[in-house]
Amino acid sequence: MEFKGTKGGWKVKDSSITPTICTQDENVRICNITKSDSQTEKANAQLISAAPELLEALKRLVRTIKAEGLSKDILTARAEQAINKALGK
Repeated sequence: MEFKGTKGGWKVKDSSITPTICTQDENVRICNITKSDSQTEKANAQLISAAPELLEALKRLVRTIKAEGLSKDILTARAEQAINKALGK
């Protein structure tokens, strides 16, 4: 299954009201972050903006482990669970 969301890199665009997650070129808004604590807002926005890269890194890790015939341990299983959650499986 492939990621069906907005492709490409995401970034945090700070504004005076609330941080916004958007595409690198700012043509697509992914979401706005709302929370009363601005430090929490920024941390949430940073994590969300990293989601596409985190998903791709996990997918590569699992593919490499499988291709190299390495043992499938609990860490790999958890990585696969996270990938499946991100992809809506």
